[in-house]
Amino acid sequence: EEDLTVCFDPSWGLPLSIPEYKNIQNDCMTWKRDIGFSDGQLNIHTRYAIDTVQFSPEQYSELKESLKAIASNVRMLPLFDRGLAAKAAERKSEPDIIILEEDTSYELKDEYTWSEKNYIKFQILTYSGKKDYSELKLAFIPSVENVAFDFAKVYNGAKCTELNLAENKLMDASWNASAPRYPQGRTLVANLPSVEIGSVIEYQYTVTHNARTVPFSLVSSFRSFNPIRSKRISVTYPNRMKLDHQLSQNGRFIKSETVNIEEKAEAQGDNITLTWTTQNQPEIKTESNLPRLRYILPCISVTTGGRQRFLEEISDAMLHKVADGPGARQIVEKMDGMSAIRKVLAIRNMVARDIRTAGPSTFAIPMGALTNSERTLKDGYGNSLDKAILIYSLLKAAGLKPEFVFAKASRESEAIEKDIAASFFANTFSVPLVRVKADGVTCWLNESTQYAELGTCAYEGHQAITLSGKTFTITPDDKYLTKVPTVTNATLQADGSARLDVTYTYYGNSFNSMKKELAEHTPEDRRRFYLHMLDSISPSFKDESELKTNFVSYPGTISFSVTAPDFAIVQKDTMFLELPLPDTFSISDDRRTLPFEHKSSEKIYTKITIALPPDFSTLLYEPGSSNTAFSANSYLNVKTSYKPELFTFEATAILKPFLVAKDKVPALQEQLRKLDNLSKKMLVISKQDK
Repeated sequence: EEDLTVCFDPSWGLPLSIPEYKNIQNDCMTWKRDIGFSDGQLNIHTRYAIDTVQFSPEQYSELKESLKAIASNVRMLPLFDRGLAAKAAERKSEPDIIILEEDTSYELKDEYTWSEKNYIKFQILTYSGKKDYSELKLAFIPSVENVAFDFAKVYNGAKCTELNLAENKLMDASWNASAPRYPQGRTLVANLPSVEIGSVIEYQYTVTHNARTVPFSLVSSFRSFNPIRSKRISVTYPNRMKLDHQLSQNGRFIKSETVNIEEKAEAQGDNITLTWTTQNQPEIKTESNLPRLRYILPCISVTTGGRQRFLEEISDAMLHKVADGPGARQIVEKMDGMSAIRKVLAIRNMVARDIRTAGPSTFAIPMGALTNSERTLKDGYGNSLDKAILIYSLLKAAGLKPEFVFAKASRESEAIEKDIAASFFANTFSVPLVRVKADGVTCWLNESTQYAELGTCAYEGHQAITLSGKTFTITPDDKYLTKVPTVTNATLQADGSARLDVTYTYYGNSFNSMKKELAEHTPEDRRRFYLHMLDSISPSFKDESELKTNFVSYPGTISFSVTAPDFAIVQKDTMFLELPLPDTFSISDDRRTLPFEHKSSEKIYTKITIALPPDFSTLLYEPGSSNTAFSANSYLNVKTSYKPELFTFEATAILKPFLVAKDKVPALQEQLRKLDNLSKKMLVISKQDK
C-alpha cells in the first residue's frame, strides 16, 4: 500500500478534473486507488496486491486484462492550470578501489619498437572491486609483442600471499580457430589468491612491442573513477627521434590554473626521459554521457608524429595485396553488360554473403601479415582490412575506381572532432572502408550486409581520413540519411476510443537494419514483432489489420491499423490525451559535476492527425507551437493546428553531437524538464466551453 500527499502552492488554483479510477478486485490481484484534493493538498491512496504465485491459463488471461486496465488507470491524471514536475533522485556512486601507487615507464627504440613496465598497487573497497580485480587478463599477439607478469602479491593485514607465476594460464584468442592463417592471439590470465574486501594488491607486468603496425602513441588521464594517491608515467626515447607531447593540467577543454601534474625532462646520454607525476587526485563521479576523459581531466598525450608516413605505409601494404587473379576475373566476367551500380551491388552482396569476418582487429598485426585478395577469396574469411582489400580488388577488376578510407568507430561533438582531426593518434581511424562512385551514387562498402541500400553508410556522420591524409565527415546524399518519419491518422470517438492508421517510413541505416530483421523473420517471429510493436505503443491496442511491410524498394515502410479503447481519457464532459512528443535524450544525473556530451545523431519526425468526435468540439488546452534549441545545431520543433473536429500535431527533432560545459548543464536539464511537463504534450477538449 502507498499513501501520497502532494502540497500545491496556491498559484496552482483548483483542479479542473480529478480522475475516477476503475478499481480491480478478483481472485488473482487487487488494485485500488483513491484520490482527493482539499486544502491545497492532493491525497492519493493506492493498494496493489498479487494474491497468487501461479496462474492458470484462465487466470493469466484475466491478469493481462487487469494489467491493461491498470495501464489505462495510471494515465488518468488530475488536471490543473499548469503541469507537474518531477525531480530525479541523485545518483550516488562510490569507488571500487583506491589506487595507492601507479608507475608506468616506456622505453622507445624507435617509433615501432618499445617496451613498457607497469606497476600498480591498490586496495579493494567494495564487492564489485573484489569481483573485477581478482583476475588479471593481458591480450597480445606473440609475433608482435611479448607479455609477462613480473610478480603479483595480495596483502590481507600482515599476511602476504604471492602469485605463483607458473600457475598463470595462456589462452587462445577467441578468433584463433576461425582464422588460422593469421598470427595467433593469446591471453595471459592470472587469478589472484585470497582477494577480499580490504585486500591490498600489487603487481607488475612487462610488455615488449616488436615491429608494431601502429607507431607509438600514449594518452593517459591522471584522474579516474577511483581515487589516486600517487601516479607516475615516464617515456624514454632517443634524442634523434621527434616526440610530440602535450600536458593538460585540467583537461584540454577545461580552463583552470590548478596545477595537477608535475612535468620534468632529463637528458641521459643519447636519450631523453620525460616524467609526469601527480599526487592525491580524488575520484570523479560516475556520470552518463561523459566526453573523452582527456578533454575534461588532467592528462598527457604523446605521439611520434609522422601521420603521412604511417598512411603511406598502410597504402603501400594494402595496394600490394590487391590482385587481379583468376578468382576475381571469374567473378567480374559474370558482370558483363551490367551498369556500374549493379556491379557494385553484386560485389557487395557476394562479399557480404560469402566472406565471413574473422581474425584480429584492424592494426593488431604487422602490415606484412595482410592477405592477398585471391587468398581471402579462396579461404572465405578475412579481417576488416583483408575484406576491404578484396572489395577494392573486385571493384578495380570491374573497371571502377575505388578508394580506401578509414573511419572513426564513434561520433563525438564538433569541438572534439576538430581536435582529433588536428592530432595524430594512428588507431583513432580504425574502420577500413572502400568508397566508390557508380552512376552518380557514392557507395560505402565493407560496413554493411547484403540488405543495405547502396548510398547509405553505417558510419554516417563519422570522421574519416583518406590515405592522402585528408580528413572529412562521411555524409551520404540527403535521401540516404538515417531517419524514420512516423505518420498517424487517428479517428477519436466520444468514449475515448480511437482507430489509428500508422505508417513508419525507413531511410538510411534504419532501412538497412529493419530490412535485415524482417527478411530473417520466421512467421512466428513476424507475429511477435507485430505484437511487440503494438505493445510498445500501448498494451491495450488491438490490431485491426495485418502488418504491412514493403522493403523491396527504398525507402521501406511498415504500416498497420489498430483500435485503442483508451486512446483518450474521458472524465465527465472533459476528454484529454497525451500527444507523442519524441524522446530526444536525457540527463540522468541530477547534480552534474562534469561536462555532458550528446554523442549520437538523430532525425525524428512525428505527425499525428486526430479527427475529433462532433460532441467534443471545444478546445480547452493544447501545447501550441514551439522551438527548443539544445545547441547550435540540435533542436526540437513542434507545430500544432486546430480547426473544428481536426487537430494536427507535428514534432521534428534534429539531434547532432554536442558538448555542454558543466555549469551549463542545469539550464539544459531545465529545458528537458519543461519538455517532460504535461503542458507540452497534453490535449484537452470538452463538450462545452469552460
